[in-house]
Order: sequence, then C-alpha cells, then structure tokens
Amino acid sequence: MLFRMAKIFCLCFISAVFIQLAYFLYVFSAYDEPSHPKKVDAILVFGGRQDRVAKGFELAKDGIAGNLIVSPADKSKVREYKQKYSVHASINFVIEDEATNTFENALNCGQIIQSNHFQSVILVTSTYHLPRAHFLLNLVLLKTKVDVFPVSIPVSNNSRPKRIKLKLLIREMVKFWGSLSQLAYYKISEL
Repeated sequence: MLFRMAKIFCLCFISAVFIQLAYFLYVFSAYDEPSHPKKVDAILVFGGRQDRVAKGFELAKDGIAGNLIVSPADKSKVREYKQKYSVHASINFVIEDEATNTFENALNCGQIIQSNHFQSVILVTSTYHLPRAHFLLNLVLLKTKVDVFPVSIPVSNNSRPKRIKLKLLIREMVKFWGSLSQLAYYKISEL
C-alpha cells in the first residue's frame, strides 16, 4: 500500500513539473511581443533591475498611466528615479518599500491596487521573471476585476547561450514553488 501511494505521489509530482514546464514555455513565447492598452490606471514595476525601472518610466513619460509604483522603492529611491528619468510632475508615485521578494511584490502591490481602486495596471518585469510575477499578481487580485497587462524586458539580446536561458527557466520554476509556498503560508496564517 505504501509503495502504491509513493508511486502515485511521484507520478503526480512529475506531472506537475511537466505541466509547469509547458506553462512556462508557453508564457515565455507569449510574452515576446507585449501589447497593452493606450491608457491604464497604473504602471507597476517589480524592481530589481535597472532596465525594468527604465521601461516603467518610459511608459509613464508616454502618458500611459498617471500612477507609477516601483516595488520596492522608498521615498529617497523614488526621488533618485525622478531625477534620473525626469518625468512629468503630474505622475503620482505610489510608495511600496517593504517587499523583499516577488511574492511580497505581488501581495503589497495587490493591496495598493485595491486600496486605490485601480482597474487596470501594466506589470513591467524581465521576460524570465514575468510568468511567476504575472501569475502571483493575478492570484493576489483573483477576487477583483483588475486587468493586468504584462510588459516584458528581455534580459539581453538573443546571443545569450541556450544553457543560460534554460538555467533561468529552471531557477524561475523552483522559485515559483517557493512563492506558492509563501502564498499558502500567508493564507493559512490569515485564518
């Protein structure tokens, strides 16, 4: 009986990994050519890389949204970004300075989105990071009618070796399970 249960568990685990791999491969190809509306309520940048922040400010300069959230960024970091990217004074910067990982980015920004009654946001992050970030943000916003439009930033040009791209994919898959564990812990601790 125990052997049969272990066998079933292994088959379920292997199936879950293959489903996740298929999902990530699909998402990677789907996010190559991002499209988003001409106007949204906010631009949300999951920080960590300067190219993500630059793209968020570029979209803000184009007038796509009146609100910009860089997660995480405190007031001094936002001031630094304002000077570096010289954005219009009408852009409202929403401070989110507590996140330390992607799950917390999604959770904290989801709360900001809901408290400000935003109905549509653009999520800006790296291509390899987008499947997990987009999934987590949509999960946090599950009971809302907020539209999340992904915009991906390529890590580098296409000359990057395939084995490095594969490493990024595998690393993100592992982090995906870690983020789901954090979400489960958060939901259980809410009870």
